[in-house]
Amino acid sequence: MSLERLANLVSERNRVSEEIAGIIGRPALIGHIGDYISSKIFIIELELSATAKGIDGCFIEGSLKGKSVNVKLYGKKENILDINPDHLADYYLVMTGAEGDLSSSRGKTRPLIISQVYLFNMAKLMTKLRERGVRVGLATSVRKGDWEEAMVFTEHRNSELVLSEEQFRLLRLFDNSSTSRILGYRFMKICNIEPARDESGSVYEHNPDKRYNNTKGLSLHSYGLGPFCSFRIPSNYNGSKGVYAIRINGDWMYIGKADDLGKRFNQGYGNISPRNCFDGGQQTNCRINNLILEKVKDGFLVELYFHETTDIDAIEPKLIGKVKPPWNKSIPRSSGKKTGYSGKYRKIGEYLDECSDDVVTLSYDEVEEILGFGLPDSAFEHRPWWANSGQPHSRAWTDFGWLINGVSLGEWVRFRKDGV
Repeated sequence: MSLERLANLVSERNRVSEEIAGIIGRPALIGHIGDYISSKIFIIELELSATAKGIDGCFIEGSLKGKSVNVKLYGKKENILDINPDHLADYYLVMTGAEGDLSSSRGKTRPLIISQVYLFNMAKLMTKLRERGVRVGLATSVRKGDWEEAMVFTEHRNSELVLSEEQFRLLRLFDNSSTSRILGYRFMKICNIEPARDESGSVYEHNPDKRYNNTKGLSLHSYGLGPFCSFRIPSNYNGSKGVYAIRINGDWMYIGKADDLGKRFNQGYGNISPRNCFDGGQQTNCRINNLILEKVKDGFLVELYFHETTDIDAIEPKLIGKVKPPWNKSIPRSSGKKTGYSGKYRKIGEYLDECSDDVVTLSYDEVEEILGFGLPDSAFEHRPWWANSGQPHSRAWTDFGWLINGVSLGEWVRFRKDGV
């Protein structure tokens, strides 16, 4: 059976490699993958030839514009660096996995993750290496202190390259480490939340309320209309008690507690029953499921983390109070008289406050007409611009008791009253 299983895994690996090659335009080798990731995140123009000696490309923006760079992607950080002294770029951009040692890799795996990023000024580094009498070449030994000075992610220590929040967010997409900490509590990664998909690869959406025999004439609750998705987490977490956290593209979005993690997700969030869509049903299950569905459809990475503990009643509210995950936050309704937000987008809230309907859909042209000016490019290109929290302008509608309920980028945006 092991050979059959290996054959299946090899086949799947070939399929994934082919898909990666289609994205990066080169064979799915670790070096080419690193070049592509760095070109997109650090705005590097790659050399036309993938075999150019010593130089992978040049920075085309910022303080390093025009400087040549050699990109390295290592599965783990071992304090060694492959250097070609005969063909030396201005900078080495080094992306690595977690800390490691030089022990044998026999029987071990080296997953492709980016936990840390370093930028070495090679003229300065070579001077230090020569002063120490270090032999330069493959597996050059670089002092730990030099690595620390060169770090640009996850901590900013190298002033030659200051990363933007967006660059941090993009790098976190590739940091699929098995553990993370929230306020000192160690959370283990359980899995990526992957909803079921149809034959075309699209997430399967369903509306279970249609299957309910509503003999009592119950009304759908605020989140019962859906649509919803279906997903499962590993069954070995059945009966596990603790605090869980949902992370999306590196940001903690929701924190909760569970007496039985497997039951909470496999019979709760991941499997919306028809009855739960109506008054008296589990609104939180429906709300979180729908939010996960929307994020997955938008291409976001949704991860589940877990801290096993019996002290759930003390730890969960502590983390929620400090982290303030946006999916945990309830946004209070307003009578329209609240004046906390006074920015230029306030007219959206004032318009909605005059509406008698609980759900209002506006085209982009209508929004711009209400505002009296054009929306920024990010409102057309990035769905997070319309998020209900995280950016000051979102208070233009949340301060008036409204939430974004749907967006079609460049076309329309739908608002609904909070609590409806």
